[in-house]
Amino acid sequence: LRYIYENNDEFAPLPSMPFALTFKGGNSADVLPFPPQHFMGAIGQIPPQGPVLDGERSPTLLKQLPTSTKNWAMRSRVTAVSQKRSGAVVESETIIVDKDTGEECARLGNSVFYVGVKGLQSAGEPSKVVIEIPQRPPDREVSETITLERVQTYRLSGDYNPLHVDDDVAKAFGFPRAIVHGLCTLGHSVRHVIKEFANGDPGEVR
Repeated sequence: LRYIYENNDEFAPLPSMPFALTFKGGNSADVLPFPPQHFMGAIGQIPPQGPVLDGERSPTLLKQLPTSTKNWAMRSRVTAVSQKRSGAVVESETIIVDKDTGEECARLGNSVFYVGVKGLQSAGEPSKVVIEIPQRPPDREVSETITLERVQTYRLSGDYNPLHVDDDVAKAFGFPRAIVHGLCTLGHSVRHVIKEFANGDPGEVR
């Protein structure tokens, strides 16, 4: 209950929560297309030629996230477009700002992969961060099954890509059924990391 119930004595936001906030943008109650328009900036919506998939995510938490406030702003901009042989990658950055103090609270790097899209002109400076996987046994191993109900509930956070809820859409793109949101999987993974390596304290994650 710590991450979902505001009256819990240890109520705290999961460190990966800011990624979900970016889907809704402002105070929209509508079902928004994926990716949302504010991710795309001046590029506008790109007509999909295949599935539109989450790419990489790179969060930097600059201060501990509060549990409530009314004066936040999110500022997004496109940082790079890369035309690949199998599609196009659009990278963006979202900064979450405390409007009362002007402090930046989080910087979120996002990338979206448009499978099959051709003809875009590459621009900007694509991210070149490469994380090397250690060549040794893992420090911990945790196994968890993400149920269909959890996937459908996660959609209510604002990640409305139909690939994750509509079997017909998923099959049209070559998948046997709707697939789990990458960010839903990330949220579960972050929770396990906090439990195993941060003594259960989400404030330790940066």
